[in-house]
Amino acid sequence: MAVDGDKVTGYVAIVRLSGWSDHVGELRLVVHPDSRGTGLGGQLARHAFSQALEAGLSKLVVELVADQEHALEMFLKLGFTGEALLRDHIRDRDGGLRDLVLLAHHVDTNWAAMTAVGLADELGSS
Repeated sequence: MAVDGDKVTGYVAIVRLSGWSDHVGELRLVVHPDSRGTGLGGQLARHAFSQALEAGLSKLVVELVADQEHALEMFLKLGFTGEALLRDHIRDRDGGLRDLVLLAHHVDTNWAAMTAVGLADELGSS
């Protein structure tokens, strides 16, 4: 959790899936609207990577509303790739239907590649 004084500015969690998907963690990330665009989301996501490695997870997934362009861009830069697009899967507060994007990151494979070219150190220092 990220805090600024008594205000929670961000939250990240890795929730391990169960059963035959117990090697997969669902990344849940929320950044307060006042803190978006500051790099906090990326910092929290990078923290989640280290937590996933420590937990022995080999894959992370994240679900996003398809039109969340900044969040999509951030996760793609961190090595996530598209796994699925579910059309009209989310009903918003106004009752409108929106698409859901499922992104995945193969932690062990991608982290090894990032380490080989020095990016893991750079990500870990931010």
